[in-house]
Amino acid sequence: MDVTFTKMSGRRYRMTVVRGSGPEPAPRQGPGHDDWLPHDAVHFLVEAEARLSGGVFGRIAAGRSNIFWAADPAVRRRQARREAKWQPSKAEHADMARSEALASACAPCGGCGRA
Repeated sequence: MDVTFTKMSGRRYRMTVVRGSGPEPAPRQGPGHDDWLPHDAVHFLVEAEARLSGGVFGRIAAGRSNIFWAADPAVRRRQARREAKWQPSKAEHADMARSEALASACAPCGGCGRA
């Protein structure tokens, strides 16, 4: 899976994902971020290093929409119906909680501009 973070104006960024399975996700604008590193990039890095397959980006790689939506509206509706029935496993819940904890610990400190 290829993930690209593109800085936009102000404190905004766009994420683009190209993956091997699941519908093609539309680019997504991320929320505001630290000047040094977008929050979603922190998730991407900690999940890769900790090998968390049930975290944000592991779920996206597996074909789930998670924080992305399919580019095609018809595919988006089908995917929403399919995923409404899906429940994350205990391991996926644990991976997501670990991802949040690690991302919080690794994120640049508020206002200081350094990690």
